[in-house]
Amino acid sequence: MARIRSLLFVLCSLTLLVGGTAIKAQVRQQQSTNLAVSGQITAIDGAAKTLTVMGPNKDGGVFVTNSYTTIMNGDKGVGLGDLKKGWHVAVSYDQEDGKNVAQYITVVDTGP
Repeated sequence: MARIRSLLFVLCSLTLLVGGTAIKAQVRQQQSTNLAVSGQITAIDGAAKTLTVMGPNKDGGVFVTNSYTTIMNGDKGVGLGDLKKGWHVAVSYDQEDGKNVAQYITVVDTGP
């Protein structure tokens, strides 16, 4: 019985040793999170699902939206197509693979 336990221990150890060397760590892309900008919408591209925002200090840029992006106008959820050029928005975003990916867009002012 002790011999069988020893054999099982050796087999399990070898399995872990061989299996453990096959596992490799995945390299995670550097990304910045929790970035935000506010400004005026200067362009909307529904086909590319992008929104361009220009802030008061020339900050902002092009923001990609996806199925995880939440867009709010007041207390109502809206779509990218409901936004209008000239509206003021606040955008919370992450940088992923060199792109600004919008996580949350809030309409601040729709103008006159």
